[in-house]
Amino acid sequence: MDTAERAAATPMEEVPVGLPEPPAADISECFFDEAADEAWDTYLAALDRAFEGALAGGALGLLVRAQRPSGTLLETLVTPSLETRGAWRVSRVADGTPLGHGEGLAKAQVLEELRAIPAPVTATAFV
Repeated sequence: MDTAERAAATPMEEVPVGLPEPPAADISECFFDEAADEAWDTYLAALDRAFEGALAGGALGLLVRAQRPSGTLLETLVTPSLETRGAWRVSRVADGTPLGHGEGLAKAQVLEELRAIPAPVTATAFV
């Protein structure tokens, strides 16, 4: 039974995951401003800790939402891999497109996508 089947067969509770606010500096400033780059690195490290904490706390997965400046909603599902201990699976909610799979690889993909969106990000853990 894969994660999706397990999730469908199990009643789940949605629990908001506390996430930090993104830096005030626009992501484009990272190439020219060392302080902006450091602020975004600190933000991504905080997101990483929030993801790790939720999954270590028994969450079946995380639904990560962010809205692009164009108004498009980006929803990404992060789940632990059943094939490889310590690995992550990441896919877009809209069309199920896999974004990555592997230890740290998929999580890094989500973080890089979020880095490109200078807007508040929310996450919900499914437990």
